[in-house]
Amino acid sequence: TFSFVRHPVARLQSCWNNHVIQNAILSPRFVAIGISQRLPLAEFVRAVAETPDDRADIHVHSQSGILEHEGELLPDFVGHVERIGADWDFVSQQIRTRTGVVMGPLGERNMRLRAPKDQARALPDTVHAMILDRYRRDFQLFYPDQLI
Repeated sequence: TFSFVRHPVARLQSCWNNHVIQNAILSPRFVAIGISQRLPLAEFVRAVAETPDDRADIHVHSQSGILEHEGELLPDFVGHVERIGADWDFVSQQIRTRTGVVMGPLGERNMRLRAPKDQARALPDTVHAMILDRYRRDFQLFYPDQLI
């Protein structure tokens, strides 16, 4: 089994841009935690940081909360969106080796805002702290060398 994760900062900014800035209708779960249209990014992060996974919209749910069960990571391989080409090549090779199925190239769907790698540095320290606290387990599991 496999899954892909995205850096929490890039994921949050993309979610904010798509669901709060661009979309005309907010998810009921976003509304329930006080998120409104055009809410500034820092306020969006604050609302998300104060919301536990069991009340969070899936787009801001921790990736570890989705991929772990009782503290154990479920997928055999976790790729990263930031290096999706190489990671997809690995997954495709494993599938071909194990099953004979040729997966082919990964298509591009729902491609939204692509956050720059140094995006986290542009956010205020208070926002960094909220993101790190909210997604600490994601950083530990998937981005241990990129703690913001």
